[in-house]
Amino acid sequence: MVLLVIISILTMAFVNTGMARSRANNYETKKAAADLMSRGMDVLFEARKQAGLGVGDRFDPNRTGLIGPEVSALVTTLGPLEIKRTTTNPDFAAVLVDLFTQAGVRSGDTVAIGLSGSFPGLALAVVCAAEVMDVSLISLASIGASTFGATDPSFTWLDMERTLFDAGVISQRTVGASVGGDEDQLPSPLFPEARSVAEDVIRRNGVTLIRSSTLDEAIVARLKLYDAERAGREISAFVNVGGAEVNIGSGDAGYGLRSGLVSPGKEAGIESDGVVFAMLEMGIPVVNLMGVRDLCVLFGLPVDPVPLPESGSGGVYYQPVRKQAVIVVFLVFVLAVAGILLIDRTHEARR
Repeated sequence: MVLLVIISILTMAFVNTGMARSRANNYETKKAAADLMSRGMDVLFEARKQAGLGVGDRFDPNRTGLIGPEVSALVTTLGPLEIKRTTTNPDFAAVLVDLFTQAGVRSGDTVAIGLSGSFPGLALAVVCAAEVMDVSLISLASIGASTFGATDPSFTWLDMERTLFDAGVISQRTVGASVGGDEDQLPSPLFPEARSVAEDVIRRNGVTLIRSSTLDEAIVARLKLYDAERAGREISAFVNVGGAEVNIGSGDAGYGLRSGLVSPGKEAGIESDGVVFAMLEMGIPVVNLMGVRDLCVLFGLPVDPVPLPESGSGGVYYQPVRKQAVIVVFLVFVLAVAGILLIDRTHEARR
């Protein structure tokens, strides 16, 4: 019996360590999304360089073109530099392919996006995932951004998006934008001109300006614009990028949402404003891109990597597979030993 226990422990050890990785079923799609994001960052970095808008290798050592200045008229709140750099990892585009798949999004579907200027890296990841999956986007943005996001008034997310569109990297653009910030009014005690600066950004990029005087009006205006733009198509999922108040609401509920996929019904009973909660109420799954560290843990991504990892090599591209042969061999071995012990005990009893 002692021998049987020892062999059982060894079997469990082999089962637990007998794990292998195999490519995920959508490996090629994930890698294509990450490669497209890498190409987009090359275009953005060169465009920023040509315009003389570089922030320097100290802030953007991977030369992504997605890191903005710490202070500007568009800054709404503080944001850690290392987190902003973390979201420039092209593997986030692969993560979005994974999250879209979990949400049930398929080729030809329509996805709505609500994004702030805080995480242009995540915004680019969403767009690249949609491009390779042949998903139509209805994107509404807010210009305000936390520090080191798309904070350069000359190179906001709308400018980045237009640059990528003109270069043929992406085929879809944002359809509407507001100034962002508290109450979607972009108040700035240091920069009284902040609101007019943001409105100029929206106009020069040819995007519909979403105006409102209260947060409730801003939420309603966005929901109406999503409804008009979908033109009868079903919205398969809603993606929230960053913490724009108009999207996550004015209370604490939005900050308490889990990172990643949030299914309708999981947040039942929560009463909050914000587009996110309106979408959940309508039965639309939400891909919540807040809590970057949590997303890194969920998908095995590094925090603030220098250099950026090679696409196709991270854990998000693989799935664990147990070595079935090892399990079968050891189970047979255990059963054989157990049989021998049982026969031996039977002989002992007969004596």
